[in-house]
Amino acid sequence: MLENTFIPNSPTESSSPSSSSSVESQTIPKTPTEKLIKRYEILKKYPNINPPNRYPKTYKPLTDRNRFIVEYHDLIFANAVSLIPNIDIGYQHNMKPQELERWITNAKSYFKSITKYLNEKCDEQYKHYLEIEKQKASSTKLNMENIESLPDELIHKIHSYLLPETRIILLTANYPDYMKSILKQNNAKLKKILHNVIDKRYHKEIYKSAEHRNCFPTNLDLRFTFKNKESFDIITNRLLETFVTAPAKTPELYQYFQKVALRLVQFLVYNGAYQERPPPAKPTKPTKQAKPTKQAKKPAKKSTKKSTKQT
Repeated sequence: MLENTFIPNSPTESSSPSSSSSVESQTIPKTPTEKLIKRYEILKKYPNINPPNRYPKTYKPLTDRNRFIVEYHDLIFANAVSLIPNIDIGYQHNMKPQELERWITNAKSYFKSITKYLNEKCDEQYKHYLEIEKQKASSTKLNMENIESLPDELIHKIHSYLLPETRIILLTANYPDYMKSILKQNNAKLKKILHNVIDKRYHKEIYKSAEHRNCFPTNLDLRFTFKNKESFDIITNRLLETFVTAPAKTPELYQYFQKVALRLVQFLVYNGAYQERPPPAKPTKPTKQAKPTKQAKKPAKKSTKKSTKQT
Protein backbone atom coordinates (compact mmCIF):
# COMPACT_ATOMS: atom_id res chain seq x y z
CA MET A 1 0.00 0.00 0.00
CA LEU A 2 1.08 3.60 -0.38
CA GLU A 3 1.83 4.12 3.27
CA ASN A 4 4.41 1.38 3.04
CA THR A 5 6.32 3.12 0.27
CA PHE A 6 7.30 6.39 1.89
CA ILE A 7 9.50 5.16 4.72
CA PRO A 8 11.64 7.73 6.62
CA ASN A 9 15.21 7.75 5.42
CA SER A 10 17.64 6.02 7.73
CA PRO A 11 20.94 7.71 8.63
CA THR A 12 23.53 7.60 5.89
CA GLU A 13 25.46 4.37 6.11
CA SER A 14 29.20 4.18 5.83
CA SER A 15 28.96 1.69 2.99
CA SER A 16 28.95 3.08 -0.53
CA PRO A 17 25.91 2.79 -2.83
CA SER A 18 27.79 0.17 -4.82
CA SER A 19 26.93 -2.29 -2.06
CA SER A 20 23.34 -2.14 -3.30
CA SER A 21 24.30 -4.38 -6.19
CA SER A 22 24.36 -7.34 -3.82
CA VAL A 23 20.95 -6.33 -2.54
CA GLU A 24 19.56 -6.16 -6.06
CA SER A 25 20.71 -9.69 -6.80
CA GLN A 26 18.63 -11.08 -3.96
CA THR A 27 15.30 -12.67 -4.78
CA ILE A 28 12.45 -10.17 -4.64
CA PRO A 29 9.45 -11.30 -2.55
CA LYS A 30 6.29 -12.28 -4.35
CA THR A 31 3.88 -10.11 -2.34
CA PRO A 32 3.25 -6.81 -4.22
CA THR A 33 3.72 -4.66 -1.14
CA GLU A 34 6.90 -6.53 -0.24
CA LYS A 35 8.21 -5.91 -3.74
CA LEU A 36 7.61 -2.20 -3.34
CA ILE A 37 9.29 -2.10 0.04
CA LYS A 38 12.26 -4.07 -1.31
CA ARG A 39 12.73 -1.68 -4.21
CA TYR A 40 12.37 1.28 -1.89
CA GLU A 41 15.03 -0.12 0.42
CA ILE A 42 17.35 -0.35 -2.57
CA LEU A 43 16.56 3.23 -3.59
CA LYS A 44 16.92 4.51 -0.04
CA LYS A 45 20.62 3.62 0.09
CA TYR A 46 21.48 6.30 -2.44
CA PRO A 47 22.29 9.80 -1.13
CA ASN A 48 19.27 12.04 -0.71
CA ILE A 49 19.31 15.38 1.06
CA ASN A 50 15.51 15.63 1.25
CA PRO A 51 13.77 13.87 4.17
CA PRO A 52 10.13 12.75 3.74
CA ASN A 53 7.97 15.80 3.20
CA ARG A 54 5.08 15.64 5.67
CA TYR A 55 3.91 19.22 5.12
CA PRO A 56 4.20 19.85 1.40
CA LYS A 57 3.14 23.00 -0.32
CA THR A 58 -0.48 22.70 -1.41
CA TYR A 59 -1.36 22.89 -5.08
CA LYS A 60 -4.33 25.14 -4.29
CA PRO A 61 -3.98 28.91 -3.85
CA LEU A 62 -3.34 29.58 -0.18
CA THR A 63 -6.19 31.12 1.77
CA ASP A 64 -6.97 31.41 5.45
CA ARG A 65 -9.19 28.33 5.24
CA ASN A 66 -6.86 25.88 3.48
CA ARG A 67 -3.56 27.12 4.91
CA PHE A 68 -3.16 24.00 7.07
CA ILE A 69 -5.01 21.52 4.84
CA VAL A 70 -2.83 18.96 3.05
CA GLU A 71 -4.26 17.01 0.13
CA TYR A 72 -3.33 13.48 -0.94
CA HIS A 73 -1.89 14.85 -4.16
CA ASP A 74 0.41 17.17 -2.24
CA LEU A 75 1.86 14.33 -0.18
CA ILE A 76 2.21 11.86 -3.06
CA PHE A 77 3.66 14.28 -5.58
CA ALA A 78 6.09 16.05 -3.24
CA ASN A 79 7.53 12.82 -1.82
CA ALA A 80 7.72 11.11 -5.20
CA VAL A 81 9.65 14.04 -6.65
CA SER A 82 12.05 13.83 -3.70
CA LEU A 83 12.96 10.28 -4.74
CA ILE A 84 14.10 11.32 -8.22
CA PRO A 85 17.90 10.78 -8.44
CA ASN A 86 19.97 13.93 -7.99
CA ILE A 87 23.04 13.47 -10.20
CA ASP A 88 24.83 16.52 -8.79
CA ILE A 89 24.69 15.01 -5.30
CA GLY A 90 25.94 11.73 -6.79
CA TYR A 91 29.03 13.42 -8.18
CA GLN A 92 29.61 15.10 -4.81
CA HIS A 93 29.67 11.59 -3.28
CA ASN A 94 32.18 10.46 -5.91
CA MET A 95 29.78 7.98 -7.45
CA LYS A 96 30.96 6.20 -10.59
CA PRO A 97 29.02 6.47 -13.88
CA GLN A 98 27.80 2.87 -13.55
CA GLU A 99 26.47 3.64 -10.07
CA LEU A 100 24.68 6.77 -11.34
CA GLU A 101 23.04 4.79 -14.15
CA ARG A 102 21.99 2.08 -11.70
CA TRP A 103 20.50 4.75 -9.43
CA ILE A 104 18.32 6.07 -12.26
CA THR A 105 17.32 2.53 -13.29
CA ASN A 106 16.31 1.60 -9.74
CA ALA A 107 14.26 4.79 -9.37
CA LYS A 108 12.39 4.11 -12.62
CA SER A 109 11.77 0.50 -11.55
CA TYR A 110 10.35 1.67 -8.23
CA PHE A 111 7.99 4.19 -9.86
CA LYS A 112 6.83 1.59 -12.41
CA SER A 113 6.14 -0.88 -9.60
CA ILE A 114 3.96 1.65 -7.79
CA THR A 115 2.07 2.46 -10.98
CA LYS A 116 1.55 -1.23 -11.74
CA TYR A 117 0.37 -1.96 -8.19
CA LEU A 118 -2.12 0.92 -8.18
CA ASN A 119 -3.45 -0.02 -11.63
CA GLU A 120 -3.97 -3.61 -10.50
CA LYS A 121 -5.89 -2.39 -7.46
CA CYS A 122 -8.08 -0.22 -9.69
CA ASP A 123 -8.72 -3.23 -11.95
CA GLU A 124 -9.77 -5.28 -8.92
CA GLN A 125 -12.26 -2.61 -7.91
CA TYR A 126 -13.58 -2.47 -11.48
CA LYS A 127 -14.19 -6.23 -11.46
CA HIS A 128 -15.88 -5.92 -8.10
CA TYR A 129 -18.10 -3.17 -9.51
CA LEU A 130 -19.08 -5.36 -12.49
CA GLU A 131 -19.98 -8.25 -10.19
CA ILE A 132 -22.22 -6.04 -8.06
CA GLU A 133 -23.98 -4.57 -11.09
CA LYS A 134 -24.48 -8.06 -12.52
CA GLN A 135 -25.98 -9.27 -9.26
CA LYS A 136 -28.21 -6.20 -9.08
CA ALA A 137 -29.50 -6.85 -12.60
CA SER A 138 -30.17 -10.49 -11.77
CA SER A 139 -31.98 -9.52 -8.58
CA THR A 140 -34.28 -7.06 -10.34
CA LYS A 141 -35.24 -9.70 -12.92
CA LEU A 142 -36.28 -12.10 -10.19
CA ASN A 143 -40.06 -12.45 -10.20
CA MET A 144 -41.04 -12.77 -6.56
CA GLU A 145 -44.65 -13.58 -7.43
CA ASN A 146 -43.56 -16.98 -8.72
CA ILE A 147 -41.72 -17.64 -5.48
CA GLU A 148 -44.55 -16.86 -3.08
CA SER A 149 -46.04 -20.31 -3.61
CA LEU A 150 -42.84 -21.99 -2.38
CA PRO A 151 -42.35 -23.08 1.23
CA ASP A 152 -41.22 -20.37 3.64
CA GLU A 153 -37.85 -22.01 4.30
CA LEU A 154 -37.06 -22.07 0.59
CA ILE A 155 -38.15 -18.43 0.20
CA HIS A 156 -35.81 -17.35 3.01
CA LYS A 157 -33.00 -19.33 1.39
CA ILE A 158 -33.53 -17.55 -1.94
CA HIS A 159 -33.59 -14.17 -0.19
CA SER A 160 -30.28 -14.93 1.51
CA TYR A 161 -28.55 -14.94 -1.89
CA LEU A 162 -29.79 -11.44 -2.72
CA LEU A 163 -27.85 -8.29 -1.89
CA PRO A 164 -28.97 -6.50 1.29
CA GLU A 165 -29.80 -3.44 -0.83
CA THR A 166 -32.10 -5.54 -3.03
CA ARG A 167 -33.79 -7.12 -0.02
CA ILE A 168 -34.46 -3.67 1.43
CA ILE A 169 -36.07 -2.61 -1.87
CA LEU A 170 -38.25 -5.74 -1.93
CA LEU A 171 -39.34 -5.29 1.68
CA THR A 172 -40.22 -1.62 1.31
CA ALA A 173 -42.06 -2.39 -1.96
CA ASN A 174 -44.13 -5.16 -0.35
CA TYR A 175 -44.81 -3.10 2.78
CA PRO A 176 -44.81 0.56 1.66
CA ASP A 177 -46.79 1.71 4.71
CA TYR A 178 -44.82 -0.17 7.37
CA MET A 179 -43.98 3.04 9.25
CA LYS A 180 -47.61 4.17 9.28
CA SER A 181 -48.54 0.77 10.64
CA ILE A 182 -46.01 0.86 13.46
CA LEU A 183 -47.07 4.39 14.39
CA LYS A 184 -50.54 3.06 15.18
CA GLN A 185 -49.17 1.72 18.45
CA ASN A 186 -49.58 3.77 21.57
CA ASN A 187 -46.93 6.26 22.72
CA ALA A 188 -45.75 4.15 25.64
CA LYS A 189 -44.91 1.21 23.38
CA LEU A 190 -43.25 3.42 20.77
CA LYS A 191 -41.09 5.00 23.48
CA LYS A 192 -39.90 1.55 24.61
CA ILE A 193 -39.08 0.57 21.02
CA LEU A 194 -37.12 3.79 20.47
CA HIS A 195 -35.00 3.49 23.63
CA ASN A 196 -34.65 -0.28 24.09
CA VAL A 197 -34.29 -1.33 20.45
CA ILE A 198 -33.52 1.54 18.05
CA ASP A 199 -31.11 3.35 20.39
CA LYS A 200 -29.50 0.52 22.38
CA ARG A 201 -29.28 -2.26 19.80
CA TYR A 202 -28.69 -0.28 16.63
CA HIS A 203 -27.20 3.10 17.57
CA LYS A 204 -25.18 2.67 20.77
CA GLU A 205 -24.04 -0.89 20.05
CA ILE A 206 -22.65 0.10 16.65
CA TYR A 207 -21.30 3.44 17.87
CA LYS A 208 -19.04 1.64 20.39
CA SER A 209 -16.61 0.62 17.64
CA ALA A 210 -14.25 3.40 16.53
CA GLU A 211 -14.04 1.78 13.08
CA HIS A 212 -17.82 1.99 12.70
CA ARG A 213 -18.04 5.40 14.34
CA ASN A 214 -15.63 6.90 11.81
CA CYS A 215 -18.05 5.97 9.02
CA PHE A 216 -20.78 8.17 10.49
CA PRO A 217 -21.12 11.76 9.22
CA THR A 218 -19.37 14.27 11.46
CA ASN A 219 -22.45 16.51 11.55
CA LEU A 220 -24.80 13.68 12.56
CA ASP A 221 -27.08 14.89 15.34
CA LEU A 222 -29.30 12.11 16.70
CA ARG A 223 -31.08 12.63 19.99
CA PHE A 224 -33.24 9.71 21.02
CA THR A 225 -35.79 11.77 22.90
CA PHE A 226 -39.34 10.62 22.38
CA LYS A 227 -41.74 13.55 22.21
CA ASN A 228 -44.48 12.22 19.98
CA LYS A 229 -45.06 9.83 17.10
CA GLU A 230 -43.62 12.31 14.63
CA SER A 231 -40.31 12.41 16.51
CA PHE A 232 -40.17 8.58 16.43
CA ASP A 233 -40.65 8.66 12.66
CA ILE A 234 -37.93 11.32 12.11
CA ILE A 235 -35.29 9.72 14.36
CA THR A 236 -35.80 6.20 13.02
CA ASN A 237 -35.70 7.22 9.36
CA ARG A 238 -32.62 9.39 9.93
CA LEU A 239 -30.75 6.51 11.55
CA LEU A 240 -31.80 4.14 8.76
CA GLU A 241 -30.62 6.61 6.11
CA THR A 242 -27.30 6.93 7.97
CA PHE A 243 -26.75 3.17 7.76
CA VAL A 244 -27.67 2.99 4.07
CA THR A 245 -25.48 5.95 3.02
CA ALA A 246 -22.60 5.43 5.48
CA PRO A 247 -19.32 6.40 3.72
CA ALA A 248 -17.62 3.09 4.49
CA LYS A 249 -13.83 2.97 4.27
CA THR A 250 -13.67 -0.62 2.99
CA PRO A 251 -15.99 -3.00 1.07
CA GLU A 252 -16.38 -5.05 4.26
CA LEU A 253 -17.64 -2.02 6.20
CA TYR A 254 -20.01 -1.15 3.38
CA GLN A 255 -21.56 -4.63 3.48
CA TYR A 256 -21.73 -4.44 7.27
CA PHE A 257 -23.79 -1.24 7.26
CA GLN A 258 -26.07 -2.55 4.51
CA LYS A 259 -26.78 -5.66 6.60
CA VAL A 260 -27.48 -3.51 9.67
CA ALA A 261 -29.89 -1.40 7.61
CA LEU A 262 -31.61 -4.57 6.42
CA ARG A 263 -32.04 -5.84 9.99
CA LEU A 264 -33.56 -2.51 11.04
CA VAL A 265 -36.00 -2.54 8.12
CA GLN A 266 -36.95 -6.15 8.90
CA PHE A 267 -37.63 -5.21 12.51
CA LEU A 268 -39.80 -2.23 11.52
CA VAL A 269 -41.69 -4.18 8.84
CA TYR A 270 -42.36 -7.07 11.20
CA ASN A 271 -43.67 -4.80 13.95
CA GLY A 272 -45.76 -2.82 11.47
CA ALA A 273 -47.22 -5.94 9.85
CA TYR A 274 -47.84 -7.50 13.26
CA GLN A 275 -49.69 -4.35 14.29
CA GLU A 276 -51.94 -4.66 11.23
CA ARG A 277 -52.95 -8.21 12.05
CA PRO A 278 -56.41 -8.52 13.49
CA PRO A 279 -56.32 -9.73 17.07
CA PRO A 280 -56.88 -13.46 17.27
CA ALA A 281 -60.46 -14.34 18.07
CA LYS A 282 -60.90 -15.75 21.50
CA PRO A 283 -62.15 -19.31 21.33
CA THR A 284 -65.72 -19.52 22.51
CA LYS A 285 -66.31 -22.09 25.18
CA PRO A 286 -68.89 -24.70 24.16
CA THR A 287 -72.18 -24.14 25.95
CA LYS A 288 -73.17 -26.98 28.16
CA GLN A 289 -76.37 -28.63 27.09
CA ALA A 290 -79.00 -28.66 29.78
CA LYS A 291 -79.62 -32.09 31.14
CA PRO A 292 -83.17 -33.32 30.65
CA THR A 293 -85.14 -32.75 33.81
CA LYS A 294 -86.57 -35.80 35.43
CA GLN A 295 -90.31 -35.86 35.35
CA ALA A 296 -91.90 -36.13 38.75
CA LYS A 297 -93.54 -39.44 39.31
CA LYS A 298 -97.28 -39.23 39.49
CA PRO A 299 -98.69 -40.60 42.70
CA ALA A 300 -100.28 -44.00 42.22
CA LYS A 301 -104.04 -43.94 42.06
CA LYS A 302 -105.77 -45.65 44.89
CA SER A 303 -107.59 -48.70 43.72
CA THR A 304 -111.39 -48.41 44.08
CA LYS A 305 -111.87 -52.11 43.91
CA LYS A 306 -112.58 -53.71 47.14
CA SER A 307 -110.33 -56.37 48.25
CA THR A 308 -111.53 -59.86 47.42
CA LYS A 309 -110.92 -60.81 50.99
CA GLN A 310 -113.68 -58.46 52.04
CA THR A 311 -116.72 -60.50 51.25
